[in-house]
Amino acid sequence: MEKLKLVSPTIEDKNDWLKYIDEFHETNPDSHPLDFKIGDDYRAWLKKKSDESQGINLEEGRVPSTVYFLKEEGKDKILGHVSIRHSIDNKFLAEVGGHIGYGTRPDERGKGYANYALKLALLECKKLGIENAMITCKTNNIASAKCIQKNGGNLRDEITFNNEKFSRYDFDIKEKKMKVDTNLFKELKERGLLYQCTDEKALKTMLESGKPIALYEGTDPTADSLHIGHCVPYVILRRFQRAGHKVYLLMGGATACIGDPSGKSEMRKLLTKEQIQSNIDKIKDTLSVFLDFDGENKAEIVNNYDWFKDLTYIDFMREIGQHFNVNEMLSSEIYDNRLKEGGLTFFEMGYMPMQAYDFVHLNKEKGCSLEWGGADQWGNIAAGVKLARKLSFADGKERNMVGATNPLLLTPEGKKMGKTEKGAIWIDKDKISAYDFYQGIYQTPDACVEMMFALFTDEPMDKVRAMIKEDIVKAKKTLCYEITKFVRGEEDAIKARDMSENLFTQGGDDAPTFELAREELANGKPICDLLFETKLAPSKSEARRLIQGGAISVKGEKVDDFTLTINETDFENGALLLKKGKKNFIKVVLK
Repeated sequence: MEKLKLVSPTIEDKNDWLKYIDEFHETNPDSHPLDFKIGDDYRAWLKKKSDESQGINLEEGRVPSTVYFLKEEGKDKILGHVSIRHSIDNKFLAEVGGHIGYGTRPDERGKGYANYALKLALLECKKLGIENAMITCKTNNIASAKCIQKNGGNLRDEITFNNEKFSRYDFDIKEKKMKVDTNLFKELKERGLLYQCTDEKALKTMLESGKPIALYEGTDPTADSLHIGHCVPYVILRRFQRAGHKVYLLMGGATACIGDPSGKSEMRKLLTKEQIQSNIDKIKDTLSVFLDFDGENKAEIVNNYDWFKDLTYIDFMREIGQHFNVNEMLSSEIYDNRLKEGGLTFFEMGYMPMQAYDFVHLNKEKGCSLEWGGADQWGNIAAGVKLARKLSFADGKERNMVGATNPLLLTPEGKKMGKTEKGAIWIDKDKISAYDFYQGIYQTPDACVEMMFALFTDEPMDKVRAMIKEDIVKAKKTLCYEITKFVRGEEDAIKARDMSENLFTQGGDDAPTFELAREELANGKPICDLLFETKLAPSKSEARRLIQGGAISVKGEKVDDFTLTINETDFENGALLLKKGKKNFIKVVLK
């Protein structure tokens, strides 16, 4: 939906607009989108609408208004239409017409376009200086009512007009100043989320001033998803956004072409530009779990490929490269570890200057005064602040920039958390079930539990520490539920919790059990065979029928594929819960 735009009609839209009108007429002969009727002259209509937007040559009873087509960026097809009346200073508009009229192309309905068109229309209203807008819909039009309510419409009343009932909704769209929470610095310190800072005193002053700041965190899209360990900075940026600060997410479309040497014993596998762009598109969806991209204080995504693609090598080396001392770079942890492991390419040496320049660029173009990242990025972040200081002496422009990091989620062995023996704890729901996500969190080392609470919940830390001290198992179960709810939603969290309780309580020592030899899983165990052997089904054919009828669950998830095979990776702690209906279950235990 990010690529949808409201655009002014042009002469090039004529043919598709005429098709659009024909399609509308087929579904509703009495409908005339944007006052255009079959047989009307498009050029004359275009001129008329241009005049109306300027408030000239208005017909009696008309008010200034602007019309738009809804299109996807880079495509010609008209997906919808919008009309915005600059005022409602006549009886009809004041009673039932309202400020905004909109519609969706008949063959494109049901795809969320109307909702997004209204969202964009409200933004245009704000630009026009409309502070309070009214929108109406027929009372029996449930879909339209939901669309209006979703965009913040408040039901004023219901009226009858021409023997039809209309619901009238009000929108308060005047510019609102975001209140800044001045307790954020204290919160970060109390929860142990601030690890390193180039100037902690300056950061404290910035966050306690009551004025919003702009900040960013950078991510190289080297994979198509993120696991729980990757997301620590985003959870913290969420706190900044909630506190009223402007958040930018930098996608390293350029730096990913090189690859960050941090924490790597060998050079990263080089990705194609197409692979990088594909990863960016997929990661964007994941990031919406943590940050608001649609609200008044929406987070924005930028891509450093946009400012590096036209910068020549010579220009970069002359303007930026001259400010980097190779001896200092090699002594940093980022490069030092690679040198100890056997070598560092000249190619990779360019990574730090590029990431440092990102900060300078975003400070200049977006006003970013803070770069945030994980502790493993400290060298790169500090380099950005240092570069800014050097450039300030070179061009005489003072740059107020601070770099800060959060501690990493580490296992007792010192490895980054985010993976278990079964694999990564992915954020993307298409890569991992809610149950496996829940169980992955449950495997969190005890030493990480306090920080996970600090990150993903708002529980006071004294309460968290008391909970952990009293009963670490109970604390972990609470943590599992809260993080699963945060990432996957309450419904998935409840389901995953219940599945786990079924496995470890209903499926406890007193539950019916069936022992299965590990070797039987070497090539996978057909689900129908297992149901028959455990006596949950009297025959394999009945097992198949039960599955087709939706009566069988494995690990709390209904099974609809009777060809499914069970593997050892499906077992948690050597156990697997099978259920028939709501009350019949059996715990399969590996021996």
